[in-house]
Amino acid sequence: MADERDQNAEATIKSLRKEVGFLKRSLKALQVDCDYLRISYAHAEQMRAKNAREKELQETYNSFFLNNHPQFVAIFNTELRFVFGSPAVRKFLGLPRDVPLTLEPFRSIFLYAPQGETWLDDMEGILRGVMVSGEPLRRQEVFRKADGEEVIVQTLVMPIMNRADACIGVSLIQNDITEITRAKESAEEASRVKAEFLANMSHEIRTPLNAIIGIAHIALNDDMPVKTREQITKISNAGQSLLGIVNDILDFSKIEAGKFTITPTPFGLRGFLDSIHALFEHKSREKGLNLIVDVDAGIPDKLLGDTLRLTQICNNIIGNALKFTERGAITVTCRLREKTDDDVMLDFSIKDTGIGIKNEYKKYLFQPFTQADASHTRKYGGTGLGLTITRRLVEMMGGEISAESESGKGTTIRFSCRLGLLDDKAAVPAAPECPMADRAATRRAHLEGKRVLLVEDNSINQEIALTLLEDVGLGVTVANNGEEAVRLVAEQAVSPPFDLVLMDLQMPVMDGFEATRHIRETVSPETMPIIAMTAHVLGEERSRCIEVGMVDHIAKPIDVDRLYAAIDRYLP
Repeated sequence: MADERDQNAEATIKSLRKEVGFLKRSLKALQVDCDYLRISYAHAEQMRAKNAREKELQETYNSFFLNNHPQFVAIFNTELRFVFGSPAVRKFLGLPRDVPLTLEPFRSIFLYAPQGETWLDDMEGILRGVMVSGEPLRRQEVFRKADGEEVIVQTLVMPIMNRADACIGVSLIQNDITEITRAKESAEEASRVKAEFLANMSHEIRTPLNAIIGIAHIALNDDMPVKTREQITKISNAGQSLLGIVNDILDFSKIEAGKFTITPTPFGLRGFLDSIHALFEHKSREKGLNLIVDVDAGIPDKLLGDTLRLTQICNNIIGNALKFTERGAITVTCRLREKTDDDVMLDFSIKDTGIGIKNEYKKYLFQPFTQADASHTRKYGGTGLGLTITRRLVEMMGGEISAESESGKGTTIRFSCRLGLLDDKAAVPAAPECPMADRAATRRAHLEGKRVLLVEDNSINQEIALTLLEDVGLGVTVANNGEEAVRLVAEQAVSPPFDLVLMDLQMPVMDGFEATRHIRETVSPETMPIIAMTAHVLGEERSRCIEVGMVDHIAKPIDVDRLYAAIDRYLP
């Protein structure tokens, strides 16, 4: 019995020891959990304190920003009662600091400023409309401050949305842009004055140039001693060079003023390149050069582009090639790079065998007022603007331009342009022909008896135009100003009164625009075409000519080939 009790006691002690060990382990684990909870709680307290400090800091920043914001910022609740405003609100409205604004109605607040009932009704409607639509609204207006000063403000009205995307109010923000607007207006006025000055200067320079070039052209058609012909030819060439300089400066000024535009019209590519070839063929033959035009057979012919600007690009590049090439050839190639349903990208290259460009001068090639080598300016002349204008034109036509050259071995200018693609059935005007001497008799027989009204106030210009027109068999009536032209048209008993009218623009008594408007009241463009023949060459002038009812524009000094080509076109 004693042994059995001892065994039971030992078993009980053993069991108690196990339980004590289990309790120790549990207590230890509980202590670890408590330590973890204590650390977590301390961390949470630190985070709460940090968040509270950051929130307080953010509120301080927001308060500082709102209370010192220079703009007019007013916030209204859905009932259009004032909730908050920046200091500029009181300043704009002339409100004393002690005047309470909180929960004041919108109309009550703005009654302090002399805006008027119409403005109040309009703005209240805008505020309510923005809250309903949820879309912000921006406008520019004149705002009259409490002291009577009128300022130009940009007004922005924005809905205030909560997290549930429900509108809880609206903000009215006004930014004073008076100085910016006036500075912009001053810049635009300066640009307008500059453009007007350039236009007037161009007109004043072109008018005497027209006399020089025109009279030289007429004189060269007469018999004269060889020495006299050489002298008049030099006068003519000098006039053409001066005209080129005037054109370059005017074009560059238009580019700088952002006045250059691209006006696409339908044209035939191969006919266009034929006219370019004809334009330079005579001069290339004079220098003993071959002028080659190579067009990819796979290029569509009927395209949409600005042939005036494309001609200008080709004239500048081919003109330079002719200027700097003494022997060999000039090759013009046109290749198709890509074609879509709507347009084509064409690659052009003009390669010459001229003097080339030294490596150190290549970086200046497309820079304004520079030529590759200063010695070239002395020998060949020029403003150094041609390729700068060309580069800008190419970029405006969606392309790029580059040059490859080696001194003494020639230059290749490459450029690309994107042109619209026309349907094969689309009608395109025939390319203007470059009149040749053997066409003179045919033209005279065709135009014999046709009646032209020449409206021109300058006696020298009258003399030049009369000679050029009568040389091709045209009967010419002269009007010294627009008023005389209107009267002469009205007095004619036949219809049309004249077959063609050549109209100057700037004249005393009545200018060409007003005269054309009067004539168009009774005679249509189809019946009697009116062509502007003027020293005004800006794009705006060309557009005005079309708007009043003219059909074309010929610039002075008169390019005889272009004049005859226009006559051929409108007196078919």
